[in-house]
Amino acid sequence: MTVEISNSSQVPVQAPPEQPERKMRYLDHSPKTVALVGMGPSITDIMNELLTQEASPEFADEVWAINMAANIIRHDLVIWMDDLVDQEAFKPGLFQLLRRYGSPVLTTVSYRNVVPNSYDYPISEVCKMSIPMFGKPYLNNGVAQAIGYALYKGVKKLKIYGCDFTYPNRNFAETGRACVEAWIALASFHGMEVALSPLTSLYDTCDDHGIYGYKYQPTIDMPDGTKFRYVKPDEVNRGMYVPEDSSPAARNTSDEPVSAPTTGGTGSPANLNGGGSPAGYPVAADAPSPTP
Repeated sequence: MTVEISNSSQVPVQAPPEQPERKMRYLDHSPKTVALVGMGPSITDIMNELLTQEASPEFADEVWAINMAANIIRHDLVIWMDDLVDQEAFKPGLFQLLRRYGSPVLTTVSYRNVVPNSYDYPISEVCKMSIPMFGKPYLNNGVAQAIGYALYKGVKKLKIYGCDFTYPNRNFAETGRACVEAWIALASFHGMEVALSPLTSLYDTCDDHGIYGYKYQPTIDMPDGTKFRYVKPDEVNRGMYVPEDSSPAARNTSDEPVSAPTTGGTGSPANLNGGGSPAGYPVAADAPSPTP
C-alpha cells in the first residue's frame, strides 16, 4: 500500500485504489524552439509576429496549442490535460475536431479509443524536477504542465503567447499565474530561454512600471556587458515601423487640432533577460541613452 500526504493536515492518508496496469504511451520528439500558445488575449501577439512577409521557418521547430487554441493555430502538438473521457462527454464536438486534426495530443491518460493520437504526460519525470524546488509537484494548470514538459524534453527556447491569468482594467483573474511564473523561473534557472509576448500579464509585462521608488530609472550593468534600463515606450519604438493612421481624423489638413490615436507595445517578444515591456518612466537629462 502506498500513502500520500494531505496538503491541509500533513497527515498520511490511505491512497486511492491502485489503477489497473496499462502500457504508457509517450511521444517521441525533441524540438529545440517551441511556441506555446494559450487562449488568453496576448494570443494576438503570435498573429502579429507571423502575419508578415518576414515570417521564417526559424520561428519555431514546433507549435504547442493549449486546448481550444488548436482550433485557430496551426500546431504540432495539442496539450489537453483534462480527462479525455469526461471532456468528450461534456463537449463531443471538440473531440471530433481533435480527431480530425490528427495532431498528437498530450494528456493525463491516453485514451486511444477517444483520441487515437493521444499520449501520456510524463508526470513522474516532471515532478522529479519540481518537488526538490517547490516541495510539491506544483502543477495546478495546463500552462505550467506544458512548461514542465518543455523542460523535461530539453527545449532550449520557449516562446509563450496567450497564457494570461490577470487582465489590465478588469476585475477578474484566473488562478495559476504564480504557478506558471514559478515554472518559468525554474526553466530559466536550468538554462532555457523563455520569451514572453509583449501583451501578456505574466511578470507584469504589459503593465510594468519599473523598479519601485526611483524617480529616474537606473541603468543596470549586466554580467555580459550589456545594460538594462526601463525606458519610455516612444524610446523603444524609435526607428521601428509604425502603421500609418489612415482614419479621417488623421487626414484632416486644416489647422484645427486633431486627437490622434496612440499606439503601444514593443513590437517584438519580451524575454526574461532584459526585454521586458517599457515602463514609461521619466528619464534623467544626464542619463545615458538606452542601449539598442
